[in-house]
Amino acid sequence: MEKETSIFDEINKAIEEKTFTDALFYVAEFVKKKYSIDIWFVEIFGKRWSYLAGTKKKHSHNCLSQRLKLNKRYGIVANSWEKIPSIERKKIIAFFQSVIKKYE
Repeated sequence: MEKETSIFDEINKAIEEKTFTDALFYVAEFVKKKYSIDIWFVEIFGKRWSYLAGTKKKHSHNCLSQRLKLNKRYGIVANSWEKIPSIERKKIIAFFQSVIKKYE
């Protein structure tokens, strides 16, 4: 746990001076490097999930993509999210939520 906490602390420090969108790109790149999965941050407008930041390659909304709501306004779309152990997924989601709160 302490290792993850220090990783999240490092990320928070790295995004401190970044804009909201740049911070989301940074976090998405971290997840890509650490877990080998693609994520896209989205803004939620009712049923429409609109891309904000994340892996730049094109993705398709196929059966491997999972939509996860972070709060009423933001969410993520992730490919192969199940590759990450459940406990780590919960920590990552909590971290994503803290990043969003930081910029609201």
